[in-house]
Amino acid sequence: MTEQRSDSFDAFYRAQAPAVFDLALRHGGDHTIAVDCVDAVFAELAARWQQVTDPDRFSRRAAVLFVCGIRRRHVRTRLSCRPVVRSMVSLPMT
Repeated sequence: MTEQRSDSFDAFYRAQAPAVFDLALRHGGDHTIAVDCVDAVFAELAARWQQVTDPDRFSRRAAVLFVCGIRRRHVRTRLSCRPVVRSMVSLPMT
């Protein structure tokens, strides 16, 4: 990353990180998820900074997708942890 481009990323981060945090908090409802979201979004944005033409749009969309992914995994995990009901009847051995 060039020095000028790096400075612009730093300025963008300082200006937009609070807004991304608020967006993630509103969608996720959890402070920890929102912090993780900001970390993940800006790490991805830093890696793609040279190619991204609209970083504001990228960060908002990435934040929503991150939170939706966390919620989807949480629901899937919660559903997969349901207790298994086993029959008390013995099956014949073959």
